[in-house]
Amino acid sequence: MTVIEHTELLVIGAGPYGLATAAHAQRQGMETLVLGEPMSFWRENMPEKMKLRSGPDWHMDVAQKHTMMAFLAERGMDPADVSPIPISLFLEYADWFRERAGVEVETDLVEDLTKPDGRFEATLRSGRRVTSDTVVAAPGISHFGVVPEWVERSLSPDKWTHTCDLVRFDELRGKRVLIVGGRQSAFEWSALLADGGAAEVHVVHRHDPPDFVPADWSFVDPLMDLTVEVPGWFRNLPPRRAKSRRGPLLGRRPAQARALAHPASHQPTRQPPPARFGRGVPGGGRRYTRPPLDRRRPRGGPHRARYRLQA
Repeated sequence: MTVIEHTELLVIGAGPYGLATAAHAQRQGMETLVLGEPMSFWRENMPEKMKLRSGPDWHMDVAQKHTMMAFLAERGMDPADVSPIPISLFLEYADWFRERAGVEVETDLVEDLTKPDGRFEATLRSGRRVTSDTVVAAPGISHFGVVPEWVERSLSPDKWTHTCDLVRFDELRGKRVLIVGGRQSAFEWSALLADGGAAEVHVVHRHDPPDFVPADWSFVDPLMDLTVEVPGWFRNLPPRRAKSRRGPLLGRRPAQARALAHPASHQPTRQPPPARFGRGVPGGGRRYTRPPLDRRRPRGGPHRARYRLQA
């Protein structure tokens, strides 16, 4: 007979949001079970040269104790010397935070979640069953990549991929690459591909070119304040308006949900090939401070590429 375990709070996911939630809950005296693979998306689905758009003032600790600034101070590092923050350093901070906050993660995954009698019941991949009074779902964004139907219909699997899956660029060295979409990931990957030796990088989208300006998240503050005061307020909005309002809270674009990473801002040692920018196909702007990309918008005519990247 299967033994059913119980916990007051079940946290599904062990990324930044899951770890932060667990640490805060434990500090409030809640019995907490965290399931997942710690920071796995950050370790496996992001290029090693990525750097965060968020600065050292962003961190995981609601109590303002185990912050990124505290982590840097403990290591004798000047925040100005690590801005923007390399992803490797952020991963070190995440491990440090988890240790300092005493958050233990069980590397098991939830296969099914139901609520049969007013209490949540999770079936885990290992076969375990866990009941919980409250569940926080923080599974990350890897399951929510958008791939237009025409991509899979028109291209063989070896000719395309999604930015969530492409994190190493060696195989595209010397190749012509077409990036479909014009938001943050598109421009991040165009720079990384250029640095990785791609012969040409074309970025095409159907919206106006993005403005490359510093991020300003002040517009989120009143929405978050309202969410604290009136939980779930956006659920009562008309469908169209609800979609526009949920974006800032839930992450309208995948890149927002992964803490807004961007490539390094230093000038590469070599001059990368030009990246061409156009419009006309479905696709998803964020700032990009590196100077070498040539922003040209070819009008008309097909884009010929050996490889396509959905962003």
